[in-house]
Amino acid sequence: MNMRLIVQAVGIVAALGLNACSQDPGHERLERVSAAIGATADGFGQAGLILYVESPRLPMALAVARPAAGGERFAPDATMRIASNTKTFVAAAALRLVERGQLDLDAPISRTLPIHLQNLLAEGDYDVDAITARMLLQHTSGLADHAQLQSYFEQILDDPQRLWSREEQVALAMSEGEAVGAPGERFAYSDTGYVLIGAIIETVQGAPLADSVRALSGMDGLGLEATWWEALEPEPDGSPERFPQVAFGLTLSAISPSVDLYGGGGLVSNLEDLARFHRAAASGALFDDPALDAALITPSPQSRPDGEGGYGMGFFIRDYAGETCLEHSGFWGTLAVYCPATDITVTAAVTDADQGFRALGPLVEDVVRAAR
Repeated sequence: MNMRLIVQAVGIVAALGLNACSQDPGHERLERVSAAIGATADGFGQAGLILYVESPRLPMALAVARPAAGGERFAPDATMRIASNTKTFVAAAALRLVERGQLDLDAPISRTLPIHLQNLLAEGDYDVDAITARMLLQHTSGLADHAQLQSYFEQILDDPQRLWSREEQVALAMSEGEAVGAPGERFAYSDTGYVLIGAIIETVQGAPLADSVRALSGMDGLGLEATWWEALEPEPDGSPERFPQVAFGLTLSAISPSVDLYGGGGLVSNLEDLARFHRAAASGALFDDPALDAALITPSPQSRPDGEGGYGMGFFIRDYAGETCLEHSGFWGTLAVYCPATDITVTAAVTDADQGFRALGPLVEDVVRAAR
């Protein structure tokens, strides 16, 4: 299967063959990265792939598009639903409220969560006076996760265009899910927790979720022109074409964005925008207070019982090629990785997460090794 490689620099888009680099050390490294991509491409099976790599040791950013088997070609700058990669933006927005003195991470959520959502939690036997915003952001609240319930997937498949509300998702977690521990006891990933954080951000900021996160996260200041909240904001003029994502055998255009919209997911972006934000958040470029930058990337003790890896706020900690990196993925088949020691950023997406997502980790491993 042929792969199309595009090298992107400011104002330049030029086709590049796998062995068309000069003998300059930077171009030799670019050639190694290209070769690493080509060597691992078969691991994606029938799925299409786009990849973006940025490193100070490369002469320019590298963007790659590999079409799905039998499918149409797509551009490396295509936009897509980034699902849980949205959580990094939401965590940054919450910490901006902390920076402004408007949110206390360790205060009970009973002070900031809308009362109707508090009532839903009470119906599920959760104590809103024992759960904090920090626990929601670090996935240590003990909350069930509506997004991992089999009944949720069944309802999506039964009616893909159903418009889900935030309240319906929380209610489903309460009625059909089970608490995974006492508040603060253990790490357990929960989209429901980030849905609640989204509601808290709205309440404290006094504006709808899309407006609030856009204003607080720093995304506009970074010039993310291809990033927007699907169904909550109009698509930007001149937005790149959409990446042909598939889930459950359906194109995502056939699935309502409301199934993953209210803070656990919801953003549309492209790989260059995602790389820019992920790197800024992971490298300490969002806040004046280093303690807030550290809060994003410092793993909670509950998330690393064996002393390895872990989860901060919107970031997993994982080793790639022997280097400690910061990453988050999205259910629809996206991945963003930043490796601080070498300042390497990699973002990637596959057309079908069921077929291609497992191959993204080994690909990033090879790319990080080749790019440094």
